[in-house]
Amino acid sequence: MTDEAHAEAEEMRDLRRRLHALEDRAQAACAIFASEFDEPEGQEEEKRGPGRPPRDRKQQTVHLDPDTVKRLKVYAVMHDKQISEVAEAAISSFLPPDLDGGGSGA
Repeated sequence: MTDEAHAEAEEMRDLRRRLHALEDRAQAACAIFASEFDEPEGQEEEKRGPGRPPRDRKQQTVHLDPDTVKRLKVYAVMHDKQISEVAEAAISSFLPPDLDGGGSGA
């Protein structure tokens, strides 16, 4: 086997290792996403973790592009965040600060 063939073989092994690592992360993301909807009531406090104060929340359904949902899940897993935390931060950064929610009732 030539040096070039050895290098290609090593590159393929490296790519396979990286692919397996990404698959593991994707499976973890799916598990976390599924657990978001399957947890019994009363475990919300446990999910917040120690030192994180309870916050008033209102549940809202939104319709997102499948690719956006996938990226949202992956980002949440990679940064050890809840999906709702990432979505709220993204939405808040998009909205102008002068919209306070109390107003004309549009």
